[in-house]
Amino acid sequence: MPYTPAELFRNALRGIREDVQRRRQTSFDKLPAAEQDAYLESLQKGRQDLQGVPAQVFFESLLELTIEGFFSDPVYGGNKDMAAWRMIGFPGAYASFYELVDQHGIAYTRPPLSMGDNGRGVIHLHPVSAPAGKGGR
Repeated sequence: MPYTPAELFRNALRGIREDVQRRRQTSFDKLPAAEQDAYLESLQKGRQDLQGVPAQVFFESLLELTIEGFFSDPVYGGNKDMAAWRMIGFPGAYASFYELVDQHGIAYTRPPLSMGDNGRGVIHLHPVSAPAGKGGR
């Protein structure tokens, strides 16, 4: 595709906005949940063009990024309160449990830990860097 990821999403979302408005005289977020699901399924299976982006390409990109965000370390801004990790029993991506690696069949009951956890349950997100010349690097 000749688009950056941001361009792909902007074009596709513009196409969806126009398509839903034309077909339903409303916006996607105002559709009932069942109609939203049906529309997403039509994108998954469809061949419609969304401002130059094939519907299937948009759907696959959206699904992939949604999964990545849901299961990523909260330090990156997704997986709020490590809900996805708690759901699947993932302890987090850190190395302080190395001594348990070769011990199979042992229940691991400690809650997950983020790379940005300060030990008191507070996640520190990476600060946004200031632009060059404004105190940034």
